[in-house]
Amino acid sequence: MTAPSAWAMEQAMSALMSGRAVLIASDPDLAADEAALSDTLKAETDDVYALLHRVLLAAVEARTMADATDARVKDLTARRDRYKQRAETLRGTAFAAMDALGLTRLELPDLTASIARGRPVAIVTDETKLPDDYWRTTRAIDKAAINDAVKNGVVVPGVEMTNAIPSLTVRTK
Repeated sequence: MTAPSAWAMEQAMSALMSGRAVLIASDPDLAADEAALSDTLKAETDDVYALLHRVLLAAVEARTMADATDARVKDLTARRDRYKQRAETLRGTAFAAMDALGLTRLELPDLTASIARGRPVAIVTDETKLPDDYWRTTRAIDKAAINDAVKNGVVVPGVEMTNAIPSLTVRTK
């Protein structure tokens, strides 16, 4: 690989420092992690390749952390749902016990429980008979259908094609 020109090195370093500024501006919590970011992007050397290597490794680590966070969120969501189910089951059990005892109110040192009369609720028995006024509709763009149509030569009003944007692929060993 031939050595890049001084101008190309300066442009690469500028891109790296600009990325650092964007990260700090867009993520307020990153200030707490500024030391780690500074270590990643500190330019104690003019070796742009060493800096680029640290940036790529940091990107891989950030993706790994995002994936781990997704897994943690999934676990926490499942736990939350189990707690909600437990709460509803326990409330139903307490309701049944109070109802069996004929209690409409129970005052205890740390809580008060009461059974309220229910309120009438509309139950839909045949959706096909409901007037449009009682339906919610949501419009969403189907980008896959648009892309397929344009690829097949269909002119879709309100759609323009752009040039493909280059992307970076990072594979780890």
